[in-house]
Amino acid sequence: MKKGNWKKRGMAIILAAAVAAGGVQALPAYAEDSGVGGVTEDVGAETGGVTSEPGMDLREATGETETIPQATDTVSTESMPGIVKIHMVTSFQSTNAFIIECDGHFAVVDSGEDSDYPKNPRQGVTIGQGIEEKVIAYMYRLGINEENFDYYIGTHAHSDHIGSADEVIREFEPRTVIAPKYEDEFMDNERVLYDNLYVQERMVEAAQEVGANLLLNTPVDPYEIHLGSARIQIFNGARDIKPKSLYDANEISLGVKVTGSNGRSAFIGGDINDYWGVESRLKDEVGKVDVCTLNHHGGTGSNSYQYMMALNPRIILAPRTTPVVASLEPDVHDPEHSAYGGILELLRNGTQIVAAGDMASDFAVVVCLDEQLTNNIPEDLESSFSDVEMRMEESSRVALKGGRLKEAIREGSWIRMDNRWRYMVQGKFLNQGFADINGVRCYFDTDGYLVTGWILHEDKWYCAHLDGSLAKSKWVESGGKWYYLDANYEMAVSTTVDGGYYVDETGVWVQEGTWIKDGIGWWYRYPNGSWPQDCIALIGGERYSFDARGYMQTGWIKRGESWYYAESSGAFRKSQWLFYRGVWYYLKADGRMAVSEMTPDGYKVDEEGRYMEIQGDKWVKDTVGWWYRYADGSWPSNKFVTIEGKVYYFSEEGYRQSGWIKVGEDWYYAETDGSIVFSKWIPYKGTWYYLLPDGKMMKPYRKNNTQLVESEFTP
Repeated sequence: MKKGNWKKRGMAIILAAAVAAGGVQALPAYAEDSGVGGVTEDVGAETGGVTSEPGMDLREATGETETIPQATDTVSTESMPGIVKIHMVTSFQSTNAFIIECDGHFAVVDSGEDSDYPKNPRQGVTIGQGIEEKVIAYMYRLGINEENFDYYIGTHAHSDHIGSADEVIREFEPRTVIAPKYEDEFMDNERVLYDNLYVQERMVEAAQEVGANLLLNTPVDPYEIHLGSARIQIFNGARDIKPKSLYDANEISLGVKVTGSNGRSAFIGGDINDYWGVESRLKDEVGKVDVCTLNHHGGTGSNSYQYMMALNPRIILAPRTTPVVASLEPDVHDPEHSAYGGILELLRNGTQIVAAGDMASDFAVVVCLDEQLTNNIPEDLESSFSDVEMRMEESSRVALKGGRLKEAIREGSWIRMDNRWRYMVQGKFLNQGFADINGVRCYFDTDGYLVTGWILHEDKWYCAHLDGSLAKSKWVESGGKWYYLDANYEMAVSTTVDGGYYVDETGVWVQEGTWIKDGIGWWYRYPNGSWPQDCIALIGGERYSFDARGYMQTGWIKRGESWYYAESSGAFRKSQWLFYRGVWYYLKADGRMAVSEMTPDGYKVDEEGRYMEIQGDKWVKDTVGWWYRYADGSWPSNKFVTIEGKVYYFSEEGYRQSGWIKVGEDWYYAETDGSIVFSKWIPYKGTWYYLLPDGKMMKPYRKNNTQLVESEFTP
């Protein structure tokens, strides 16, 4: 489907629905001047989607599928007189889309990536990662139209910020469009041209088509406008632009500060950073705010310590996929501090932080600039804050709950010096010994540097991963040999570990030994002359039990609270049934007898491990359709039921339903196998509908002049 004016297409249905994960799912792809639609080509991105090179654009395309929080929008979408609202549209991508609302008036600051791209895309151009459908649907939900859409502000000409500007402008017709002027000739190298000119020209064309006032480069800095009773100040990232004078378009990124009539304020920073001293300059001009965004999605060179301390926000909104990140590298103009350390300090003092990807099942993260900074961040939202370079993934990650620190963390901060890491607490570096930092145990040498690799401490060996975290309860390969680090982080020696593996006096896993039979029975001798005693040992891939004298056991064996059965060979029976004295028992993959549970092949065993000969729950098909019979002979009717991880709806007669299902006043949709659809767009009779995270269809709307009128739905 070619891109064009939604109004001119006569689009009958506007879907205002919470998109679940990272843009729309299987919607008709906009592909003007494109090659093959839906193909992701993210050539320029580095691991983690964040570039560490000065000025490089962040173009992440994660495609994540992990379970997402089922949060709800508890902040009213109705405008409150005099109160500014900040809406960060959510996504599993690192893309900017913000809406400012005050007194029934709206401004958009960037609207995120869209689905189209140039016919012959350059390296680094993002393909197939558009969120324009979600942004437009949410804007309709907020009631935005050409009467109340005052400003579209594009921070700079990168597609993850203004790729969808043309769609949004054509659909809602803002009065004014503001952006920095961009020309490819401004850049000093071709590698960072991407599709910058492509998205800029389409934004300008759309503004001209709808008759919007177009302002490329503000006449003064900061440039002041008003949104209802709120004041908006637009700060220029670069003030003197000449051909070949810019390394990257991030250098000219605008920053937008909004201040309500009550004095509460927020700052949306786009991709400004401190490589060119922009944050160092703006920190004093912007001053303290209540809410701010994470600049450049948390990338290296941005959100410097002094800048974050000057803004001192109570809430930080991170326009990126989960988790929230910041750089541990020393700040460009302040080598004693880092962005990560500054944000961690704010978190210790009670600041709240959330990534767009943390709440991707909702339309947006919404913050009201009222006295309480009312927001819709769920109190039980589990997330984290980490090092953007992922060099110290374990030792630098802290857990968050509801956007705040989940638990108290150690005072101090990581500092990189001479390409090595140190941890400073109250002006002093930790040194010579172990230290627990935010739940991770590390080791520092006498000079205060983090140690990696093997560590000898008080005649015991330890092993630290490349990020400095000590190995615990796991195997480590070194020099072609395997060693086991126990629950105390110590290398195990001369013992049996991890369910039956023997390690010798040097800690090396001994893989061969000798079976010996004497007048009492069989026993096993390791190469060093020792033998397993009163334990279960793994030998040749099989598990064996040995008594206190070291002799192999057969038949039924009880260890702890579990029963095992050893064949005449001594090997445990596993993953199979055993018929013993008229009763069937099931031995699991590790040899333990199953008790009070369902076996892998679908049978139940009681508290003594005996097979229970009863009729279990099962699907039944008759001449009418499928129904579900419980073990007692009853069946579900007129209700939703979860069976083996899927949700089904059964009619009053008890039959499984499929297709469109009406329950009360709500519509649901079930696949042909009867499973209810959640958080997904589906096509029906030429129109796309959205099923919310609870399965309900979002109400369809039709446009009647400037009014949104709820449409009747008839399957």
